[in-house]
Amino acid sequence: MIQWTRIAGSRAIRALGLEAGVEGGAGGDGPGPGGIGDGKVRIHVQFRRGKTYVYDVGKRSYFERFLDAASKGRFYVFVIKQRFDYVRKY
Repeated sequence: MIQWTRIAGSRAIRALGLEAGVEGGAGGDGPGPGGIGDGKVRIHVQFRRGKTYVYDVGKRSYFERFLDAASKGRFYVFVIKQRFDYVRKY
């Protein structure tokens, strides 16, 4: 499940989504089909022009820092895009 946060005041980014995997339990049960599992974190970056890019970032702190950034576009370009390749777009 993706938790969406709308971004006000950004000219490029409409919303950020947080998709957190489920920690593996006894027996190795993970999320259902389409889930990411293993406690991993994905950030969904929805742009105002319609595309959404998904990044495996590993830590929730990237999402929190993204939300706290004064310029979401700069954070996206210089932190997220520089360090991670997108895993899919839709």
